Amino acid sequence: MGIVSRMVAEHGLDGIVLGCTELPLILSPENMPVATLDIADIHIRAIVARILAD
Repeated sequence: MGIVSRMVAEHGLDGIVLGCTELPLILSPENMPVATLDIADIHIRAIVARILAD
């Protein structure tokens, strides 16, 4: 989380993308100073929605 906090302070980030499947295991959205996007979760939810829609 130190890296995220530093990047937020230095670059004024509004959020971060958790683009690796392991990152959500070590970075909790509740502990982040900005919004997080868990790409694996987003993709899984979209896939399930697509399957259930057919």
